Amino acid sequence: MRIDPYIESFLIAQNDSLTMAERHAAWKEIMDVYPDRPIPASSGFEANDSLHAYLRVLIALEKRVAEDFLSPQEGYVYQYTACWSDDATGEGKSVQGLDCFSTYQRAWTAFSARWDWEKDAVTYVAFAKSKIDARDRISISVNARQEILRVFSYFSSNPDYSDIDAWAIYEWTSDAIGKGAI
Repeated sequence: MRIDPYIESFLIAQNDSLTMAERHAAWKEIMDVYPDRPIPASSGFEANDSLHAYLRVLIALEKRVAEDFLSPQEGYVYQYTACWSDDATGEGKSVQGLDCFSTYQRAWTAFSARWDWEKDAVTYVAFAKSKIDARDRISISVNARQEILRVFSYFSSNPDYSDIDAWAIYEWTSDAIGKGAI
């Protein structure tokens, strides 16, 4: 059952169980199923002339950030944070590895040597790629199969990441949906 392209796009963005590839496929399906239409302004989101164009930009942006993250660069280090939910409370818990690595794969290997997905009940791992001596960081989260769940561009000096308002879909609020703004 289809709902509405705006609400579906938002729900896809908020679904933590989807991989990035699954989220992109779902957004592409929205573009195939629904005719294009403008996005109205809502809380935390600027108006846009085309939902389809917006989703294409967002997909391309996330792919670029992921590719940048996975490409080692001189002067950058990788770190990991193991994340899980407390069985009793459901509260999110995490432990950050203190070591720094020259590549994502080395950080993954170190994480895998220290943690057991099932025994330690790890739900995902967040990896950060940070520039040494600067406030420049991008991050991804992955599942046990190393499938990317999310990409994040925190404090990135790359203008390609900060000039695009595409990240706003992750900040739409249920309040805006309830008010009929989207």
